[in-house]
Amino acid sequence: MKTIKKSWFPLLFILPLLALISSCEKDMNNKVTLSNSSNSIAQIEGFLANNAPIKQTFQLNATSYNTVRGAEGTSITIPYNAFVDANGNPVSGNFTFELQEIFSPADMIFTGKMTSSGGRTLVSGGEMYINATQGGADLQLAPGKSLDISVPSCNYDSEMDLFVGNGQDGDDFDWVPETNSVVYQCQDSINPCQTNYCFNITDLFNWINCDYFFNDPRPLTEVEIQVPAGYDQQNTQVYAYIPSINSITRTSFQNGSFWITGGYKMPVGLGVTFVGLNHDGTDLYYSIQNATIVNNHVEVLSFQKVTAAQLAILLQNL
Repeated sequence: MKTIKKSWFPLLFILPLLALISSCEKDMNNKVTLSNSSNSIAQIEGFLANNAPIKQTFQLNATSYNTVRGAEGTSITIPYNAFVDANGNPVSGNFTFELQEIFSPADMIFTGKMTSSGGRTLVSGGEMYINATQGGADLQLAPGKSLDISVPSCNYDSEMDLFVGNGQDGDDFDWVPETNSVVYQCQDSINPCQTNYCFNITDLFNWINCDYFFNDPRPLTEVEIQVPAGYDQQNTQVYAYIPSINSITRTSFQNGSFWITGGYKMPVGLGVTFVGLNHDGTDLYYSIQNATIVNNHVEVLSFQKVTAAQLAILLQNL
Protein backbone atom coordinates (compact mmCIF):
# COMPACT_ATOMS: atom_id res chain seq x y z
CA MET A 1 0.00 0.00 0.00
CA LYS A 2 2.80 2.41 0.74
CA THR A 3 4.27 1.75 -2.70
CA ILE A 4 0.97 2.50 -4.44
CA LYS A 5 0.48 5.75 -2.57
CA LYS A 6 4.01 6.84 -3.35
CA SER A 7 3.71 6.07 -7.10
CA TRP A 8 0.34 7.85 -7.54
CA PHE A 9 1.13 11.01 -5.59
CA PRO A 10 3.09 12.75 -8.44
CA LEU A 11 0.32 11.92 -10.90
CA LEU A 12 -2.29 13.40 -8.62
CA PHE A 13 -0.29 16.63 -8.68
CA ILE A 14 0.63 16.58 -12.39
CA LEU A 15 -2.78 15.70 -13.91
CA PRO A 16 -4.55 18.96 -12.87
CA LEU A 17 -1.52 20.89 -14.08
CA LEU A 18 -1.64 19.15 -17.47
CA ALA A 19 -5.35 19.92 -17.72
CA LEU A 20 -4.67 23.58 -16.98
CA ILE A 21 -1.89 23.72 -19.61
CA SER A 22 -4.14 22.01 -22.15
CA SER A 23 -6.92 24.52 -21.44
CA CYS A 24 -4.53 27.45 -21.87
CA GLU A 25 -3.25 26.04 -25.16
CA LYS A 26 -6.81 25.66 -26.40
CA ASP A 27 -7.60 29.27 -25.52
CA MET A 28 -4.44 30.49 -27.25
CA ASN A 29 -5.54 28.83 -30.49
CA ASN A 30 -8.70 30.96 -30.58
CA LYS A 31 -8.58 34.40 -32.23
CA VAL A 32 -10.18 36.07 -29.20
CA THR A 33 -9.73 34.61 -25.72
CA LEU A 34 -11.44 35.52 -22.49
CA SER A 35 -8.11 36.43 -20.90
CA ASN A 36 -7.38 38.87 -23.73
CA SER A 37 -10.82 40.48 -23.92
CA SER A 38 -10.24 43.37 -21.54
CA ASN A 39 -6.71 43.83 -22.88
CA SER A 40 -8.06 43.92 -26.45
CA ILE A 41 -10.43 46.83 -25.92
CA ALA A 42 -7.73 48.59 -23.91
CA GLN A 43 -5.38 48.21 -26.89
CA ILE A 44 -7.96 49.86 -29.18
CA GLU A 45 -8.58 52.66 -26.70
CA GLY A 46 -4.83 53.17 -26.38
CA PHE A 47 -4.47 53.40 -30.16
CA LEU A 48 -7.25 55.98 -30.34
CA ALA A 49 -5.82 58.08 -27.50
CA ASN A 50 -2.34 58.03 -29.04
CA ASN A 51 -3.71 59.51 -32.27
CA ALA A 52 -6.07 62.12 -30.80
CA PRO A 53 -5.34 65.72 -31.82
CA ILE A 54 -2.95 67.38 -29.42
CA LYS A 55 -4.09 69.89 -26.83
CA GLN A 56 -2.48 73.15 -27.84
CA THR A 57 -1.31 75.24 -24.89
CA PHE A 58 -0.89 79.01 -24.65
CA GLN A 59 0.86 80.89 -21.85
CA LEU A 60 -1.09 84.11 -21.23
CA ASN A 61 -1.28 86.96 -18.74
CA ALA A 62 -4.55 87.29 -16.83
CA THR A 63 -4.53 91.09 -16.77
CA SER A 64 -4.07 91.37 -20.56
CA TYR A 65 -6.50 91.18 -23.46
CA ASN A 66 -5.63 87.94 -25.30
CA THR A 67 -6.55 86.22 -28.55
CA VAL A 68 -5.45 82.65 -29.26
CA ARG A 69 -5.67 80.94 -32.63
CA GLY A 70 -5.58 77.18 -33.03
CA ALA A 71 -3.74 75.28 -35.73
CA GLU A 72 -7.05 74.51 -37.48
CA GLY A 73 -8.20 78.14 -37.44
CA THR A 74 -10.29 78.39 -34.26
CA SER A 75 -9.99 81.86 -32.73
CA ILE A 76 -10.77 82.64 -29.07
CA THR A 77 -10.78 86.16 -27.64
CA ILE A 78 -10.19 86.37 -23.87
CA PRO A 79 -10.84 89.70 -22.09
CA TYR A 80 -8.59 90.97 -19.32
CA ASN A 81 -9.30 89.73 -15.78
CA ALA A 82 -11.45 86.97 -17.29
CA PHE A 83 -10.86 84.25 -14.70
CA VAL A 84 -11.31 83.44 -11.03
CA ASP A 85 -10.05 80.46 -9.04
CA ALA A 86 -12.16 77.78 -7.37
CA ASN A 87 -12.81 80.12 -4.43
CA GLY A 88 -13.94 82.97 -6.64
CA ASN A 89 -10.75 85.00 -6.21
CA PRO A 90 -9.59 87.04 -9.23
CA VAL A 91 -6.65 85.51 -11.06
CA SER A 92 -3.54 87.58 -11.74
CA GLY A 93 -0.24 86.77 -13.38
CA ASN A 94 0.32 84.06 -15.97
CA PHE A 95 -2.06 81.20 -16.69
CA THR A 96 -2.29 78.34 -19.19
CA PHE A 97 -5.04 78.11 -21.80
CA GLU A 98 -5.70 74.78 -23.55
CA LEU A 99 -7.39 74.20 -26.91
CA GLN A 100 -8.09 70.91 -28.68
CA GLU A 101 -9.71 71.21 -32.13
CA ILE A 102 -11.83 68.33 -33.44
CA PHE A 103 -13.17 68.80 -36.97
CA SER A 104 -12.49 65.59 -38.91
CA PRO A 105 -14.27 62.23 -38.53
CA ALA A 106 -10.93 60.67 -37.57
CA ASP A 107 -10.49 63.12 -34.70
CA MET A 108 -14.05 62.43 -33.50
CA ILE A 109 -13.24 58.72 -33.43
CA PHE A 110 -9.84 59.27 -31.79
CA THR A 111 -11.34 61.37 -28.98
CA GLY A 112 -14.49 59.27 -28.61
CA LYS A 113 -16.71 62.34 -29.00
CA MET A 114 -19.54 61.06 -31.18
CA THR A 115 -21.94 63.55 -32.75
CA SER A 116 -25.12 62.69 -30.90
CA SER A 117 -27.35 64.20 -28.24
CA GLY A 118 -30.03 62.50 -26.18
CA GLY A 119 -30.11 59.51 -28.51
CA ARG A 120 -30.34 61.61 -31.69
CA THR A 121 -27.80 62.18 -34.46
CA LEU A 122 -26.25 65.62 -34.84
CA VAL A 123 -24.98 67.51 -37.88
CA SER A 124 -21.55 68.73 -36.81
CA GLY A 125 -19.78 71.96 -37.65
CA GLY A 126 -16.80 71.23 -35.38
CA GLU A 127 -15.98 70.29 -31.81
CA MET A 128 -13.41 71.62 -29.37
CA TYR A 129 -12.08 71.31 -25.85
CA ILE A 130 -10.99 74.41 -23.94
CA ASN A 131 -9.70 74.93 -20.42
CA ALA A 132 -7.77 77.46 -18.33
CA THR A 133 -5.47 76.54 -15.44
CA GLN A 134 -3.02 78.19 -13.10
CA GLY A 135 -0.55 76.12 -11.12
CA GLY A 136 -2.36 72.99 -12.28
CA ALA A 137 -5.73 74.11 -10.82
CA ASP A 138 -8.74 74.70 -13.06
CA LEU A 139 -10.02 78.25 -13.41
CA GLN A 140 -13.55 79.57 -14.01
CA LEU A 141 -14.86 82.50 -15.97
CA ALA A 142 -15.40 85.52 -13.73
CA PRO A 143 -18.95 86.91 -13.36
CA GLY A 144 -19.80 89.23 -16.23
CA LYS A 145 -16.98 87.90 -18.43
CA SER A 146 -17.31 85.88 -21.62
CA LEU A 147 -15.15 84.31 -24.34
CA ASP A 148 -15.75 85.16 -28.00
CA ILE A 149 -15.15 82.09 -30.16
CA SER A 150 -14.88 81.83 -33.94
CA VAL A 151 -14.90 78.43 -35.68
CA PRO A 152 -13.80 78.18 -39.34
CA SER A 153 -16.27 76.86 -41.91
CA CYS A 154 -16.36 76.59 -45.69
CA ASN A 155 -19.97 75.40 -45.67
CA TYR A 156 -21.85 77.83 -43.44
CA ASP A 157 -25.23 76.48 -42.28
CA SER A 158 -27.68 78.92 -40.70
CA GLU A 159 -29.30 76.11 -38.65
CA MET A 160 -26.19 75.63 -36.53
CA ASP A 161 -26.66 75.76 -32.74
CA LEU A 162 -24.34 75.34 -29.78
CA PHE A 163 -24.01 72.16 -27.71
CA VAL A 164 -21.78 71.53 -24.69
CA GLY A 165 -20.54 68.42 -22.90
CA ASN A 166 -22.63 67.02 -20.06
CA GLY A 167 -19.62 66.75 -17.73
CA GLN A 168 -19.37 62.95 -17.99
CA ASP A 169 -16.69 60.75 -19.56
CA GLY A 170 -16.58 57.63 -21.71
CA ASP A 171 -19.90 56.07 -22.69
CA ASP A 172 -21.73 58.47 -20.35
CA PHE A 173 -20.60 61.52 -22.32
CA ASP A 174 -23.32 63.33 -24.25
CA TRP A 175 -23.86 66.69 -25.94
CA VAL A 176 -26.60 68.93 -24.53
CA PRO A 177 -28.01 72.14 -26.08
CA GLU A 178 -26.60 75.40 -24.72
CA THR A 179 -29.63 77.69 -24.92
CA ASN A 180 -27.90 80.81 -23.58
CA SER A 181 -25.61 81.19 -26.60
CA VAL A 182 -26.45 82.01 -30.21
CA VAL A 183 -24.36 80.90 -33.20
CA TYR A 184 -24.12 83.52 -35.92
CA GLN A 185 -22.19 84.11 -39.12
CA CYS A 186 -18.99 86.16 -38.97
CA GLN A 187 -16.05 86.96 -41.22
CA ASP A 188 -12.44 85.90 -40.81
CA SER A 189 -9.87 87.10 -43.34
CA ILE A 190 -7.40 84.41 -42.24
CA ASN A 191 -9.84 81.60 -43.06
CA PRO A 192 -9.61 80.98 -46.84
CA CYS A 193 -13.40 80.63 -46.98
CA GLN A 194 -13.77 83.83 -44.88
CA THR A 195 -16.98 82.56 -43.26
CA ASN A 196 -17.00 81.39 -39.63
CA TYR A 197 -19.40 80.27 -36.92
CA CYS A 198 -19.19 82.76 -34.05
CA PHE A 199 -20.63 82.67 -30.52
CA ASN A 200 -19.76 83.70 -26.98
CA ILE A 201 -19.90 81.72 -23.77
CA THR A 202 -20.19 82.90 -20.16
CA ASP A 203 -19.16 79.56 -18.64
CA LEU A 204 -16.01 77.51 -19.26
CA PHE A 205 -17.82 74.39 -20.47
CA ASN A 206 -14.66 72.52 -21.59
CA TRP A 207 -16.37 70.56 -24.40
CA ILE A 208 -18.14 72.68 -27.05
CA ASN A 209 -19.78 71.67 -30.31
CA CYS A 210 -21.41 73.57 -33.20
CA ASP A 211 -24.28 71.24 -34.17
CA TYR A 212 -27.95 70.83 -34.85
CA PHE A 213 -30.27 67.83 -34.84
CA PHE A 214 -30.25 65.76 -38.03
CA ASN A 215 -33.65 65.65 -39.72
CA ASP A 216 -34.20 63.80 -42.98
CA PRO A 217 -37.63 63.30 -44.61
CA ARG A 218 -36.74 59.89 -46.06
CA PRO A 219 -37.99 56.68 -44.37
CA LEU A 220 -35.80 55.50 -41.51
CA THR A 221 -34.45 52.00 -40.98
CA GLU A 222 -32.44 50.00 -38.47
CA VAL A 223 -29.00 48.91 -39.59
CA GLU A 224 -27.39 45.59 -38.64
CA ILE A 225 -23.60 45.45 -38.91
CA GLN A 226 -22.42 41.84 -38.93
CA VAL A 227 -18.89 40.99 -37.73
CA PRO A 228 -16.89 37.72 -37.71
CA ALA A 229 -17.45 35.14 -34.98
CA GLY A 230 -15.61 36.09 -31.79
CA TYR A 231 -15.85 39.82 -32.47
CA ASP A 232 -17.87 41.62 -29.80
CA GLN A 233 -17.93 44.73 -27.62
CA GLN A 234 -14.95 43.40 -25.63
CA ASN A 235 -12.56 43.52 -28.59
CA THR A 236 -14.27 45.48 -31.35
CA GLN A 237 -15.58 48.99 -31.96
CA VAL A 238 -17.82 49.89 -34.90
CA TYR A 239 -18.75 53.36 -36.17
CA ALA A 240 -20.87 54.75 -38.98
CA TYR A 241 -19.52 57.92 -40.58
CA ILE A 242 -22.02 60.08 -42.50
CA PRO A 243 -19.93 62.31 -44.80
CA SER A 244 -22.81 64.57 -45.87
CA ILE A 245 -23.29 65.85 -42.30
CA ASN A 246 -19.79 65.22 -40.88
CA SER A 247 -21.26 62.94 -38.22
CA ILE A 248 -20.15 59.77 -36.43
CA THR A 249 -23.06 57.58 -35.30
CA ARG A 250 -22.98 55.28 -32.29
CA THR A 251 -23.56 51.53 -32.54
CA SER A 252 -24.59 48.99 -29.90
CA PHE A 253 -23.76 45.29 -29.70
CA GLN A 254 -26.46 42.66 -29.31
CA ASN A 255 -27.17 39.15 -30.60
CA GLY A 256 -23.77 38.83 -32.25
CA SER A 257 -24.00 42.03 -34.34
CA PHE A 258 -23.52 45.76 -33.97
CA TRP A 259 -26.70 47.79 -34.51
CA ILE A 260 -27.81 51.30 -35.38
CA THR A 261 -31.30 51.63 -33.96
CA GLY A 262 -33.55 53.84 -31.84
CA GLY A 263 -32.97 57.54 -32.45
CA TYR A 264 -29.97 56.69 -34.61
CA LYS A 265 -31.98 54.95 -37.35
CA MET A 266 -30.74 55.97 -40.78
CA PRO A 267 -32.61 57.37 -43.80
CA VAL A 268 -32.94 55.01 -46.74
CA GLY A 269 -30.67 56.27 -49.52
CA LEU A 270 -28.10 57.84 -47.17
CA GLY A 271 -24.41 57.38 -48.01
CA VAL A 272 -22.45 55.92 -45.09
CA THR A 273 -18.91 54.72 -44.39
CA PHE A 274 -18.77 51.85 -41.90
CA VAL A 275 -15.62 51.63 -39.79
CA GLY A 276 -14.67 48.63 -37.66
CA LEU A 277 -11.67 48.25 -35.33
CA ASN A 278 -10.67 44.95 -33.74
CA HIS A 279 -7.77 43.80 -31.56
CA ASP A 280 -7.23 40.11 -30.81
CA GLY A 281 -4.82 40.71 -27.94
CA THR A 282 -1.85 40.66 -30.29
CA ASP A 283 -2.72 42.33 -33.60
CA LEU A 284 -4.92 45.13 -34.87
CA TYR A 285 -7.55 44.64 -37.59
CA TYR A 286 -9.79 47.08 -39.45
CA SER A 287 -12.67 47.35 -41.88
CA ILE A 288 -13.71 50.44 -43.87
CA GLN A 289 -16.68 49.96 -46.22
CA ASN A 290 -18.84 52.44 -48.12
CA ALA A 291 -22.53 51.75 -48.57
CA THR A 292 -25.86 53.32 -49.45
CA ILE A 293 -28.50 52.52 -46.83
CA VAL A 294 -31.41 50.33 -47.93
CA ASN A 295 -34.47 49.27 -45.97
CA ASN A 296 -33.53 46.81 -43.18
CA HIS A 297 -29.89 47.32 -44.12
CA VAL A 298 -27.40 44.56 -43.29
CA GLU A 299 -23.70 45.36 -43.64
CA VAL A 300 -21.21 42.48 -43.41
CA LEU A 301 -17.81 43.78 -42.35
CA SER A 302 -14.66 42.12 -43.66
CA PHE A 303 -11.53 42.76 -41.57
CA GLN A 304 -7.84 42.74 -42.43
CA LYS A 305 -4.68 43.02 -40.37
CA VAL A 306 -3.08 46.46 -40.14
CA THR A 307 -0.38 48.32 -38.22
CA ALA A 308 -1.29 51.20 -35.93
CA ALA A 309 0.54 53.67 -38.19
CA GLN A 310 -1.29 52.42 -41.28
CA LEU A 311 -4.67 52.54 -39.54
CA ALA A 312 -4.13 56.10 -38.34
CA ILE A 313 -3.56 57.19 -41.95
CA LEU A 314 -6.60 55.27 -43.20
CA LEU A 315 -8.85 56.95 -40.63
CA GLN A 316 -7.40 60.38 -41.34
CA ASN A 317 -8.32 59.86 -45.00
CA LEU A 318 -12.01 59.18 -44.33
